Amino acid sequence: MGIGTSFGTIPIITTLFVPICLELNFSLALIVFIIGVAGALGDAGSPASETTMGVSVGLNADKQHDHIKDK
Repeated sequence: MGIGTSFGTIPIITTLFVPICLELNFSLALIVFIIGVAGALGDAGSPASETTMGVSVGLNADKQHDHIKDK
């Protein structure tokens, strides 16, 4: 679920998936692991996350490259 931020992804995933995981009798440790991994992948996999945009802006510090538009 790549919506651009792990801070926004985790509450949404938690609200949707914790009841499902509890119904399937998953352990608490597994539920925490699933939510953490989903939040991390949602942040890193989104093209407009703080992680990807921050790195691109930092790489353009020399004002010679636009790492978002350059191919």
